[in-house]
Amino acid sequence: MYQVWSNFLNPGQIAMLGIVVTFLLTFLALKHPFSFLPSDHGREFAVNGGLSRGKLRGVGLVIVICFLIGSVLFLPLGAEYVIYAILLVCIMLSGYLDDASETPWSDYKKGAIDLVISIVTVITFVNYNSTTIYFGSMSLTIPKVVYIILGSFTVANYLFVAALLAYLYFNTSPSSMLMGDAGSRALGFYIAILAMQSRHPFLYLLMAGVMIVDGGIGLVKVFLLRFLKIAILKNTRTPLHDHVRLKYKWSDSQVVIRFVILQILLAVVAYLIVA
Repeated sequence: MYQVWSNFLNPGQIAMLGIVVTFLLTFLALKHPFSFLPSDHGREFAVNGGLSRGKLRGVGLVIVICFLIGSVLFLPLGAEYVIYAILLVCIMLSGYLDDASETPWSDYKKGAIDLVISIVTVITFVNYNSTTIYFGSMSLTIPKVVYIILGSFTVANYLFVAALLAYLYFNTSPSSMLMGDAGSRALGFYIAILAMQSRHPFLYLLMAGVMIVDGGIGLVKVFLLRFLKIAILKNTRTPLHDHVRLKYKWSDSQVVIRFVILQILLAVVAYLIVA
């Protein structure tokens, strides 16, 4: 389809058209959502968790489908991108099935799925790309086997952002729907792909710093307690956005704005390292 557009429009115009169409497609799909999408049951231990009860959950399914339609219509698709798209669908479906399940999937089940998808992703990446990575102005070429152990997308990024903006239209407070694991797992996977494609994979720690700390501390606490019987940060509620809402009485708007400010500062630091 991209070849057809290229006969009438330049690449920039195709990209802008893709952004508009992907946004509108996602907006309309969320405005009139699929009837089979599950409803949220609320979260007993989350701050204000009961407020989400009854809201549509798992709309990440819609976001990913609309993004992929936009990709097919407005991107010059290559084999590498197609493989990532298939893997994106796989990880989205694993999240959606968990969202729709009466009994939440176990951490081990989801972890096993993530492991398989991660291995296939890294093998795909090293097969199609150089394994040279950068630390600021310094570069380092890592042997492919080591890269596997460690771990044309610009327009695609814009299309994904367009789909997310359409979702945020409905997710602003008070929200009417939740992306669920179908969206969060797919989004995390896609961000990881971007980190690898950027050739600055360790900058991901800064570019997604707030997200990593917010959710990562909880993962560390659970890991240490479950496997090593070590309890840390006993007086800190996780994720951290619940902690600041409960202890410091931050409103939802204050949490969002202040976390965004922190992330902007981290992004500036990342830019200084790259520049």
